[in-house]
Amino acid sequence: MSDKWEDKGVCCNAEHDILDMFLPTSMRTDSHKVENTETGEERQVRVDPGQTVGEAIAKGQFED
Repeated sequence: MSDKWEDKGVCCNAEHDILDMFLPTSMRTDSHKVENTETGEERQVRVDPGQTVGEAIAKGQFED
């Protein structure tokens, strides 16, 4: 993961959570709250199946 972003864990996102109720864990999309350690800014990033939080940040998959 990028040095300036720290993963704060999975957070809820109705857009993903409703669909995820019907999918196996390996196919779920999660939203993670991340914090910029330099500025304190908090954002949400979409983490697709088989992807790490760092990969999602590198691809710019921010949801807000």
